[in-house]
Amino acid sequence: MRKKTIALIALSFVLVSCGYQVQDYLPSNVTAVYVPLFQNNTDRYGLEERLTEEVIKKFLVDGSLKVEKKTKSQAMLEGRITRYMLIPLVYDVNNLVEEYKMVLTVNLRLIDMTTREVLWEEPEGDAVEIFYTAYSEEAQARNSAELEPDVMERLLLRMAEKVVERVVRGWWVEEQF
Repeated sequence: MRKKTIALIALSFVLVSCGYQVQDYLPSNVTAVYVPLFQNNTDRYGLEERLTEEVIKKFLVDGSLKVEKKTKSQAMLEGRITRYMLIPLVYDVNNLVEEYKMVLTVNLRLIDMTTREVLWEEPEGDAVEIFYTAYSEEAQARNSAELEPDVMERLLLRMAEKVVERVVRGWWVEEQF
């Protein structure tokens, strides 16, 4: 009986410690964020516009912070796309790529608009997607071959989710593939 009680107490401490709140992470005065156009240091045209658009949409859906003009915001999110990679992972017997890994990397900074202090920086945050080409036997069997533009859209959505989670909840999940 004593072991069960100790186990329940330990479990309750674990569960209580897993909670988080926006107010504990961001300064209490931050209720609105300004999101200028992300910079794009890659050769992929238009990524900055699409990612900025998706980040703003995610903020609106999340609802924790308003997205406002620079003059009405207490914080500014700066973002720079530093890398886009399409990496072949698997080849078939004819040396055609069957599987790719797509990686998008950003640098982020959240700045307090009142003090101009950098609240945090997230260098080299990645979002990753793995996908099969039409040459993949597995994709053919499942009828699941994907095209690069479709996967890019999914990757941008994933990155936008990660960016908003970093701003609002203070955490960034590294992806391991």
